[in-house]
Amino acid sequence: MYKTGLVLKNSDLLAQITALHIWGENTGFEIEAVWVDVKSLTDVWKKKCFDLLIVEASLVGPKEYQIFREIKKSQCSHIVFCGQNGNFESARIGILLGIDDYWTLPFDQKTIRSLFQRIQSENVKTIDSIEKYANELLGLFLRQEAELYNYTEHLCRLHLFSEAADQVVQAVFEQNDWLDLYLNEQEFLSPEAIDVEEHKNKLKQLFDEFLLLNPRHNESLDSIIQYMRKHCFWHPESLYSADIQAR
Repeated sequence: MYKTGLVLKNSDLLAQITALHIWGENTGFEIEAVWVDVKSLTDVWKKKCFDLLIVEASLVGPKEYQIFREIKKSQCSHIVFCGQNGNFESARIGILLGIDDYWTLPFDQKTIRSLFQRIQSENVKTIDSIEKYANELLGLFLRQEAELYNYTEHLCRLHLFSEAADQVVQAVFEQNDWLDLYLNEQEFLSPEAIDVEEHKNKLKQLFDEFLLLNPRHNESLDSIIQYMRKHCFWHPESLYSADIQAR
């Protein structure tokens, strides 16, 4: 489902928007959260991405301009301003901030559905981007490159980290079947409400554990290490004695 956040203080606007027959399985969009001021949104949006934000225009003043600039720059959410009637100044500010539309009462369901379709179409492109970034992240992981840490920060800035990280975790466990003997895959996947920082730390923990269990080694030791991993629990320090014997 596509997540929608409402920033509405006016009870009439809230009642009108929630009463529309546009929510649920029919469109794939649902109301995930409702706030009565922009400050509440400010505390949440960096931790949880919403596909669409519908904001009461009268709540947006000069102090709030920067938050909407940041949201648009992050490409995390589409933004719509709304009001009981048209307001030229609010519409002008909305254009300057790069919002997607400005709705007034009575809300036009055809216009809203058209925006939903545009968001869904753009999401297909986002899915392709996530797969590309996930493959890059997986390559860094399997090659055991420290650049992985910087790359995770890059994905966080793009608000694509959690989706890409889950794909990487699944691929790492699929490609290294011995890993299940030591680690639980589910502990490194992101539950619905996980904080991005917490999820980032989980991936880094998996990377560190993987380095410990799979240190760089001479190819001649590969078959020995594979056997040890699959048939008994081992500590990487045993690699040194095996290396000496191989020489």
